[in-house]
Amino acid sequence: MKKILLVLLFSLLAVSCNKTEQPKKETFTGTWYSGYEGYFTDVSYSLSYDPSKATIVKNSENSAKITDIQTKKDGRILFFNNDGAGFSSSEEVWKEYFQKTSGCTECTTTTNILSFNPSNFQSPVTNMITFENLSEYWIISKVYPGYIAIMVPKPIGTIKEILETLTWHYTKIQPT
Repeated sequence: MKKILLVLLFSLLAVSCNKTEQPKKETFTGTWYSGYEGYFTDVSYSLSYDPSKATIVKNSENSAKITDIQTKKDGRILFFNNDGAGFSSSEEVWKEYFQKTSGCTECTTTTNILSFNPSNFQSPVTNMITFENLSEYWIISKVYPGYIAIMVPKPIGTIKEILETLTWHYTKIQPT
């Protein structure tokens, strides 16, 4: 009987030692309502993240802040409607708007650091361009109804992983 109990005890210990927990994932969801001259678009977006590694909060109507818990650094994702502005490219959006407002005037063009899953977007993400300085990256991408602007602090680690889970769906609202 003692042998059976010892074998059972060792078996239970072996099973519990081999058990690996999957990181808990949560989903942050937000909406962004935007338009120009009576034509509006309602955008729903989401980001998947491990709450032990990061927090996400809505920063304003058109942005969210992602904080890496370990480094205590913040990244931002901003949505920019292009209906009224009429920018023709991500580079033009950067030069005419975000370079001036971001404080990253010395940023230079670099290799893209993000890769979005095309099936997570209702319309294609195009014209991605990345800028950097010593402390951060700025990524501008075209997606209907405008542009996504992303600031990622260096090192990119956790925030990059979260941004690559971005999903994006929209509904056009026509004037009546």
